[in-house]
Amino acid sequence: QLLADHCTFLEEIYLEREPRFVRGITETLRASGKAEGFITENGLYELVSSTTNSLRVLKVDFACDRNLSFAKLPDRLNVWLEELSMADVPKLDDAFLANLANKCRFLRTVRVTKCNVGNKGVQALAELCSDLELVFLEGARPSPGTIDELWKKCPHLEYVSFDSPVTRVIYYV
Repeated sequence: QLLADHCTFLEEIYLEREPRFVRGITETLRASGKAEGFITENGLYELVSSTTNSLRVLKVDFACDRNLSFAKLPDRLNVWLEELSMADVPKLDDAFLANLANKCRFLRTVRVTKCNVGNKGVQALAELCSDLELVFLEGARPSPGTIDELWKKCPHLEYVSFDSPVTRVIYYV
């Protein structure tokens, strides 16, 4: 809350995973109900919402609770976001990516590990985010036709990677 109240013109937000020794303390505090100082999903929403139109880069690497979906995050982001990077968010799906593409049409980089994305999310990126330069979606399962569509509609695209348990697809320009 303190950051949200006082840092309204942030251009970049990097939230990193807690070191192991801190993570253990965090889990203990959460279990006791005293984890007020640690960022939550709603805390992230408040922080992102408070940056008005200044936020260009959001990197989140702290999804300790695998039940977090961040489903409302795209609604809180501003139109000018250029880079989104999220780690270990298995509930991130096509609806999230489509909502993100609809809201943040100037995206240049989308990097998500351990997501659950198929054709619809990648198609939305292709249709709405023509400035894309890098797409890395670990766990995504788009069809070859959808990947071709992404290349055709995003002329600045240089790197695409869809890494899932079934296939590993990496393209470079």
